[in-house]
Amino acid sequence: MSRCLSVITISFNRMEVVQYSYSAKYESISLFSYIGGYLGLWLGISLVAICDAIETALLIIQWTWQEIGRHRRIKNKTHYKNHFRMNEVPQQMWII
Repeated sequence: MSRCLSVITISFNRMEVVQYSYSAKYESISLFSYIGGYLGLWLGISLVAICDAIETALLIIQWTWQEIGRHRRIKNKTHYKNHFRMNEVPQQMWII
């Protein structure tokens, strides 16, 4: 039996080897933890802001309703006073 022997020589112009390595900055668990934390923070802040806006709107509506009612009561009182004054019978004085 004969043996076949081959020799391959690979030569480069420069003998530099560039090696790229990748390491994740965040692992998958910590990435989801950060995202969940920030979402919870911003949703919590926005929920507080929405509740505050609703409360302020309700207070403004309540105050406006009370002012309208107060003006109506004052207007009705003056209307009734003027109405009764016009219909009053003038008092007569008797001199004996």
